Amino acid sequence: MTRSPTEQPDAIRRIVSATSQALALVGGLCILAIVVLTVAEVVSRRLTGRSLGPVDELSSYLFAAGIALSLAWALDNRAHIRIDILYARLPRGMRTASDILALLSLTAFAAVLLARGWQVFAISWASGSRSASTLGLPLVLPQGVWLAGIAIFLAALLCQCVAALLALLRRRPDWIARHLSPPNVDELVAEETRDLPLHEVSDR
Repeated sequence: MTRSPTEQPDAIRRIVSATSQALALVGGLCILAIVVLTVAEVVSRRLTGRSLGPVDELSSYLFAAGIALSLAWALDNRAHIRIDILYARLPRGMRTASDILALLSLTAFAAVLLARGWQVFAISWASGSRSASTLGLPLVLPQGVWLAGIAIFLAALLCQCVAALLALLRRRPDWIARHLSPPNVDELVAEETRDLPLHEVSDR
């Protein structure tokens, strides 16, 4: 059996997908931790009149980490927000060009984020910077987690760029539409109703 020439090697796709899914799970746990901390803070203030400490600071670190760690999963599942008011009305060639431009723009933006984030991380590492609070957390810890999320996101984007280039060279706009274009209405409905019983879906 021959492999489709426009598909990334199966091993690479599995690694990218599994890694992004695992990181998204960690990101979700970060958001859940924010909820737990916030509820605990509210209960503590209500019952004892005392604060648990720098909950706001921890929540900001967890939020930044949760977002950064989920970016690669959002890319893999075409979940990043795109303004597509005119997209569906464009001819196929212009839609393909729009998808490629969006991918390249996002890749460039992620590269800038990584470069600037590395500079900040290096300064914090060299100076031993700590948060200006009672927690006194070394800033390299939250910055390092955020930086790792951006780095993996950029790596996933570069994999997509290589695959898109191969698709263009082999004249496969269908691959680009399937992997890079924003999901259409039918795909969104199918995703939302995927786990519903068949009779509920048919009723709709």
